[in-house]
Amino acid sequence: MKQTELKDILLETDLPVAYMAFREPDIPDLPFIVYQDIGSDNFGADNKVFYPQTKIQIDLITRFHSEETEKIVEAVLDGHDLFWQRDPDFDSGEDYYRVTYEVTI
Repeated sequence: MKQTELKDILLETDLPVAYMAFREPDIPDLPFIVYQDIGSDNFGADNKVFYPQTKIQIDLITRFHSEETEKIVEAVLDGHDLFWQRDPDFDSGEDYYRVTYEVTI
């Protein structure tokens, strides 16, 4: 799967989606999703990369904690057979909630 395909999948949430960040003046109201490449998780054999994989961090940014919005994101990821790990956080300095999902593509 390519990152462009992942973006199309994330757009199925009906939330605004951007790679890394939205740029001014096009920053949408919350909630929105940003995602980025955070490295590789390759499988090797015979001293070579046998099966390349990319780790992707998907951040759901919301003003308030929203289990409903999280469930929408999780259902979309599940619907495309993407195994995910979830890590919620509150950024008090910016006053928003961030739920980070990590997937490997």
